[in-house]
Amino acid sequence: MKGAFRTLLVTSMMTTVGVLLLLFQEPMIFSRLESQELVTRLFEETRATNIVSAVYLSTRLYDTVFEFLVFTVAAGGVAFYSRFLGKTTQFVCLTDPATAITLRFLAFFAFLSGVYLAIFGHLTPGGGFAAGVAGGTAFFLLAITGRIFVLEKQIASVNRNHLLEQGLITTFLSLAILDLWGIELPLGNPGTLLSAGYIPLYNLLIFLKVTLGTWSIVYHFIQSRGIL
Repeated sequence: MKGAFRTLLVTSMMTTVGVLLLLFQEPMIFSRLESQELVTRLFEETRATNIVSAVYLSTRLYDTVFEFLVFTVAAGGVAFYSRFLGKTTQFVCLTDPATAITLRFLAFFAFLSGVYLAIFGHLTPGGGFAAGVAGGTAFFLLAITGRIFVLEKQIASVNRNHLLEQGLITTFLSLAILDLWGIELPLGNPGTLLSAGYIPLYNLLIFLKVTLGTWSIVYHFIQSRGIL
């Protein structure tokens, strides 16, 4: 109990100091010309027509790596602590045929949207994190229609002993290290699918990891509390 209190106290103090530093820091204000120059420079460096992706997967790659790791820790934490909650024996799901068919159609549309957002995230608004949320939502919609056990078996066969997730993490971090060391991939032609260097690979890896992580969180909550 004392250890948890100390951890909370230290975290609160660090957060307070960080907020104070941000409050007293002089804000960076760019003119319209400077802002346009930054956008042009980002485009020239990455060849990504989606400048948002160029920011968080190139110039702010450090932040994205830690966001990736934070989500991994969060999903792992839910999986670990849910073991102490026990497993429910009663699963409540939607049994109305019309509702179930509608939700399965929406699940297909959500997963398809996730794939699109991941593949074209460097060209149009989207990206790996938004795509992963869409993919996890698709699995959740299927789960509440009573297909949780089918999903459990299918995902377990693909992600046996969490090897797939470990491979995604290792691959993402390896590519990030190569990128930060200055080992570049061909940038290609702007506006084409095979362009923007590492960014499309990052989006795909983040999409798969966030999808699996979101499903892991939803699955363990369902195992502990039922579906509805």
